[in-house]
Amino acid sequence: MFEMPYIQQRILVRAARRDDRRVSSRNTDALMSLYAADLVSREALTPSGLALARRLMAADPSLR
Repeated sequence: MFEMPYIQQRILVRAARRDDRRVSSRNTDALMSLYAADLVSREALTPSGLALARRLMAADPSLR
């Protein structure tokens, strides 16, 4: 359904599940791609990043 690498999906979902929406990953390439796509800003999800993470969780229960 989504044309996004699984690692990026996991990063978004993990951040969406946190109260502070903080984004972190040791995979700098995946993280920088999320910054470039405006899904992450200043180590936190943007509103569009949060919306995408919620859609990912709804579409694929294995990401929860």
